[in-house]
Amino acid sequence: ASKMKAADQMRRFSSTLIREKARHNRQVYGFTSVKLGTGVTRVVLETARTLSQLGPKVLVIDANSFKPHGAFEDFKIGLTDYLSGRAELTQVVSSFNHEGTLLDVVSIGAYRTNGLRRLDKFKLAMTEWSQSYDFILVDVPPLLLSADAELLIEVIGQVFLVAEIQSMTKADVVRAKGVLEKLDPDAVGLFVNGVPIGPSSSGVDPVIVESLTGKKYKEFMQWYVVVH
Repeated sequence: ASKMKAADQMRRFSSTLIREKARHNRQVYGFTSVKLGTGVTRVVLETARTLSQLGPKVLVIDANSFKPHGAFEDFKIGLTDYLSGRAELTQVVSSFNHEGTLLDVVSIGAYRTNGLRRLDKFKLAMTEWSQSYDFILVDVPPLLLSADAELLIEVIGQVFLVAEIQSMTKADVVRAKGVLEKLDPDAVGLFVNGVPIGPSSSGVDPVIVESLTGKKYKEFMQWYVVVH
C-alpha cells in the first residue's frame, strides 16, 4: 500500500512539473537538502523515472561534488570533465537503468575534488540540453554543507528543498531560510520525505514550511510527498 501511495504521489508531483512547463516553460530544477541523508538522489531518480513514463524526455545531472551518487561511478566522463575542458558536451551523457527505466544521466565526473568550476559553461550546457530534453533535474549538494549548492541554485533558478522534518532542527531551518533569502531563487518548493503534507495533515508544522519557502512556496507548489 505504501508503495502504491508513493507512486501516486510521484505521479502527482510529476504532473505538476509538466503543468509548470506548459504554463511557464520551466524545464530545469535543482534538488537540494539541508544536510545529508534526506534522500535527494532517490527523489531525483524517482521523479525522472515517473516523468519518463508519462512521456517527457528527461536528463538527470549529478552536480553533487560533495557526495556523488555511487551508482554513477562507472561513468568516468561527466560534468566536471566538460567544465574543465577535458570532454565535449556530447561525451558526458550516459544511459542508466533505474528500476527498469532507462534514464539519460550525467555523472559528476573525475574532476570534482575542488568543487565545480566554470559555471558559465554550466549555463551553456543547460541551454544546449534544454533543446533536447523536456526536463533537466539537477542533484545539488546539501545547502548548508557546500558552496556549490549556492552557486548552482543561482544558475538554476528553481529549487526543491528535500527534507525529513523529524530530523530537521530549528537551527537548520533558520540557516536554510537565511541562505534561500540571500539567493532569492525564482521559485522554491518543499519536498518532504516520509511525512504527508496537506490541508488535513498534521505531519508537518506549517511554520517550518513558511519559514523555509515563504510566499513563493504558496505561489509555486502546493505539496509533495515521498512515502517510505
